[in-house]
Amino acid sequence: KSDNPYYCRSRRNMINDMSVELEKVASHTHFLPDSWRGKGWDDKTKKEFSAMFQYKAHHFAMEIASIIVAPIILCVSLPRCADEICKFVRDSKVEVKGVGDVVGFSTFDFDSFEDENWSDKDDQSDGVAVNTRPKTRHGKMEKSFFNFKTVYPNWKMPASGRNLVSRLDSFREKQDLALARERRLHIEAAAAQLDTLRRIEVEKENKAETIGLTGFVDDGHIRTVSSGPDSGGGSARMDV
Repeated sequence: KSDNPYYCRSRRNMINDMSVELEKVASHTHFLPDSWRGKGWDDKTKKEFSAMFQYKAHHFAMEIASIIVAPIILCVSLPRCADEICKFVRDSKVEVKGVGDVVGFSTFDFDSFEDENWSDKDDQSDGVAVNTRPKTRHGKMEKSFFNFKTVYPNWKMPASGRNLVSRLDSFREKQDLALARERRLHIEAAAAQLDTLRRIEVEKENKAETIGLTGFVDDGHIRTVSSGPDSGGGSARMDV
C-alpha cells in the first residue's frame, strides 16, 4: 500500500537499470561480452566484472607478492611458454614502411586480423587457405577502429577499413528497410481489421433493419427503436 514505508513509489525496474548502467560503463571500457548483455543483475556477471576492477589494497598486496612470485615464474613457468610467445609475435607482427615491425592489430588490417564474429566472409570458401593469424575477440579491434575514426574524422582509412564501413552501412540500410517493411505490414493489417469491423457493423445494421428493429445495434449503448402500429404511438428507448 502507499502508506507502507517500504513501498517503492518510483516503481523502477531495478533489474533493467543494472543492465543499462553496465552498458554505460561498457561505452568507456569497450568491453561487453555476450554473457553480460541483459544480465547486469546476475551474480556471475558481478564476479567477472569485479575481478577486473580490484581495490587498491588488493593491487598493493599483489605488488608485494610479485616481488617473490615473479622470479619463480621467470625461472620455472615462463620458459615453457617461450615457443607460444615467439609464435604469437611472429604471426601478429606486420612490417610498416618507415616504421618497422609493429603489432598487426594496430594497423586495422581487417583482412588479416578481423574478428570472425564480425566477418561475413567464409575463409574456407572457393578453396582459399584459412588465415592462421591470431584474431581479436569481442570485436575489440573493430570498436577501436570506429572510436578512432570518430575522434579523427579526416583520417585516411585503409582499404579493409573502408570495406568494413561499407558493409556496416549496407547492414544498417537492410535493417532500416526490414523495419519499414514490417511497419507497413502492421499498418496494412490494422487497416484490414478496421475494414472488417466496419463491414460487420454494416451487416448488423442491415440485419436489424430486415427484422424491423431500425436503429438497433448491439454496441452497449441506448438506441432509439421505432414503435410499431399497435404500440400506442411515439417511440421508446431501450438499453442494449
